[in-house]
Formats: sequence, C-alpha cells, structure tokens
Amino acid sequence: MNFLKYKPRIDRRISELLAKSEKNLPILGYWGRDAMKRLRSFALRGKSLRGSLVLFSYRLFKNVLKPEVIDVAAALELIHSALLIQDDIMDEDEVRRGIKTIHLQYAGLGQIKKIPMPRHFGESAAVCLSDIAFFLAFGALGRLRFKAALAKDFWELFSQELATTAVGQMEEAASFGIKRLNLNLYRAKTARYTFVLPLLAGAMLAGKRRSELKKFEKLGEILGVIFQLKDDELDKKRSGTGKEILRLARKAERLILTLPAPKQKEAFSGILAYNLSRLS
Repeated sequence: MNFLKYKPRIDRRISELLAKSEKNLPILGYWGRDAMKRLRSFALRGKSLRGSLVLFSYRLFKNVLKPEVIDVAAALELIHSALLIQDDIMDEDEVRRGIKTIHLQYAGLGQIKKIPMPRHFGESAAVCLSDIAFFLAFGALGRLRFKAALAKDFWELFSQELATTAVGQMEEAASFGIKRLNLNLYRAKTARYTFVLPLLAGAMLAGKRRSELKKFEKLGEILGVIFQLKDDELDKKRSGTGKEILRLARKAERLILTLPAPKQKEAFSGILAYNLSRLS
C-alpha cells in the first residue's frame, strides 16, 4: 500500500480549510491574508507523511474514506507545520522544505517594512503563525462527530501525544550540543506524534478503541524512532546509527508477524521498507 499517495487529497483539503478561514474572517487585513498565503505555501511543501498515515490506518479497516478522515489528516499536517515553525526558531535554522524558515521570511519582511528589531519581529510573527495553524487545525477537529466513548479516547490521544512532543522539544533544547544518542528523546519528540498519533487516530476513526491498538502503538514507536535515526543518518548528524536502525527493524519485523490480518502485515511491512530506504 503506497500510503504517500494521499498527499494530493490532503493538500486540497488544507487549501480549502485555509481559504474558508480567510473568507470567514473579513477583518484579517494585510497580516491575516499574508499569514494564510504563507501558511498554505509552507504546509503544502511537506511530504504529508503524518496525514497520510491517518488515511493509511483508516483504510486498514474501512474501504471508503469519509471526508472527516481527510479533515483529521489535514489538521495533523497543519499541527506539524506549526511545530516545525517553532522548532526552526529554537534551533536557529535557516532553511526548511527548500525555502527560508518562516521566522527568517518574516524578519526579511520586517526589514522591507522598516519594522524596528526585524529579527525579533520575525520570530514573534512566526510564533503567531504557528498559533494560527494550531487554532485552525483544532477548529477542523472540533467539527468531527463521534460516539461519546470514542470522542473521549480521541481527544485524550491528541492531547497526550502533542503534550509529549512539547516535552520532547524541551528536552532537546536542554540537550543542545550533546552528541550522545537518546532514544527516549526520539520517542517523545518524533515517534509519538509522527507515527503513533496518526496510526491510532486513523484506526479510532474507523471505530477501533485505543485498547485494541496496542500493537499499532508499539509499532508506531519503533517505526518513529527508525524514522528519526534515518534522518540523522541522512543529515550526517550522528555516526553509528546504522546498527541501531537494523536492531529496531528486526524488532519491527517480529512484531509485524504477530498482526492479526495479512493486509495489516503487508501494509506495515511497506512502511518499514519506506523508512529503511528513504533518501530524504
């Protein structure tokens, strides 16, 4: 199953959500219109991995995608964009997704508009844009209709996993410059919201209770850590990650064999293969 095939559908929904927000907020003015345009451009440049995993997981249990599932995928991509904007400020990065980071874009705009302290303005405006992305994402999520028990599980999932990501960001900031491999940090900062959150969200939207998804959760953690280690390998940030990737891949393979349905085994094997072979 090619789970990244869903990107065009997710991108269309992101564009629709942002266009609707701009239309419904006539007092936006210059900064609001610029924010929507900038956010759309930034969000659509991503691979839509997390949103695609929502749809991938849902399709393991249902044959037809409902519009609200695509809304969840689009919302998660907006949340991801918000987190990247903040991460780039904290890491003082200059390039993201092939373009200047958002805070540097705004810093340049501040210079053009002769705004005092343009670098500080750039970081401040970028934080505001990340807030907008968060708020619009949860606006889309808030329109979902669930059975009461499922709704509680779903919102607890989002709350817990995103809070875990934020704590992981704090730990990474405290570990700046430390080269030692920290797999717990990778679980908190990357694995949980990159794989666990979308995989569980998709399955729960298909009617599964979280208590039924223990193997999905464990696989999501392993696959997420492999994903981050592969990033390190590709960026040449750390040496010696290959052995750890191989160890975790074998662990994932063993867990995949215990999944109850051939469709699930094949699908997760495909994700593992993608993780191991990706070049970007």
